[in-house]
Amino acid sequence: MQKFQFRTTNRRGINQKGKLIFHNDKELETPTCWFGLSVIEPKEFQLEVFKKAHIEAFLSNAYDLYYTDKKKERQKLIGELQRLEIFHKMDSGGFQLMKAEISGNAHKFHLNPALVLDKQLEIQCECGVQLDFPFGPNLNKKQKFVRLNKTFENLRELITNIESKGIDFSFLPVIHTTSNNLELLEYSLEQLETILGKKPDILGVGSLVPLVKRMKGTVKNSIENFLYTLISLRRKLPGAFIHAFGIGGTMAYLAILAGIDSYDSNGWIQKSAYGVIQLPGISDRFLRKEDHNRPYLIKNRKQRNCKEPINEIDIFMRCNCEACIPFFKEFWHDKDWKLKQKAFIGREQKPKKLRAIHNVSLYQSEILRIREEIINNNLLEFIKSRLKFSIYYKYINFIEALKEKDLDDLNDFQKLLDIKNHNFKYNWRKLHGS
Repeated sequence: MQKFQFRTTNRRGINQKGKLIFHNDKELETPTCWFGLSVIEPKEFQLEVFKKAHIEAFLSNAYDLYYTDKKKERQKLIGELQRLEIFHKMDSGGFQLMKAEISGNAHKFHLNPALVLDKQLEIQCECGVQLDFPFGPNLNKKQKFVRLNKTFENLRELITNIESKGIDFSFLPVIHTTSNNLELLEYSLEQLETILGKKPDILGVGSLVPLVKRMKGTVKNSIENFLYTLISLRRKLPGAFIHAFGIGGTMAYLAILAGIDSYDSNGWIQKSAYGVIQLPGISDRFLRKEDHNRPYLIKNRKQRNCKEPINEIDIFMRCNCEACIPFFKEFWHDKDWKLKQKAFIGREQKPKKLRAIHNVSLYQSEILRIREEIINNNLLEFIKSRLKFSIYYKYINFIEALKEKDLDDLNDFQKLLDIKNHNFKYNWRKLHGS
């Protein structure tokens, strides 16, 4: 049977700190971030990164373990991470199966709820995600309902399989929604309540990526739609645990403010491979000027919403993660910066590993900080400080406006959007004196 609990320990409006309690009685604090395994980097690389970054939770994929992990590298890595008592969530691979369908290759990859559950039980993960049918871009309403119903059929089959085995297991039911009129969301919650026999208190929400990425087929005002969806879900399920699939990076700050409890980070390896480092409250930075001319670390960065220039190099030099601690100096000189810069630049494994440890350490430390800010009732100001220089800062007021609305008001998305656009124009005029 389902044995998966969530307990709220601190609630501040729609934001909460809590604990996930799994079937093996282990407990994980939330909000939390699950770091995805790389299909590119070797086991030793990832193991060292995750150990030195002190991550709490990681994410694997049943599809990958069945069909792409030919040498069992990820399976061996999972065993090592589990021995370190790092929490493990195994996704089903529904997204990968959708991509295979789009390319016409789905027949090559047999995957069903029974196979997914078998792999989750074999690997002994703390939490297993049900096999779902995500929405791709350009689907019409009827096609979305067809895929939703397939997801719910799989959930029924999963529950039947667990009961027939006579076992306890922590599984994550999944819904998908992109509609700003709440029809898909309300239908999904009704179906879950029917299947589970109660209002869902633990669930994941998917198909959000097209809303936050600039993709062909995405809707107008997609970020507002994304935030509206999350806040509406939270208002309908106060106190429930909500995991958002596909949301990481800067967008995770907005998603946390909009009420989610958990998200995945799969982009850490790409950023380190590209030569990018992360700094708190600052977007991607390269370590030196490159031919592509994207932003790199400098001493006097002029930022929006800030009168004083930012010394990005100083922020990086003061980092005390395990990758940076050998180079840490509270008072540093240019030669110290050049030494650290040289160590972190390059496509070889050593500098790439340093960048990965630094970036993953930052993501993990930000989650710990978010929990503290929720306890201290200071999450809003913290998120503002982190997004102050970002193009996404303007969406914070939209979130706060939605938080004040009751469920009846939330049914009229266009009206809420008009209010948001009016407030944006008013604030722009106020700032620019016109």
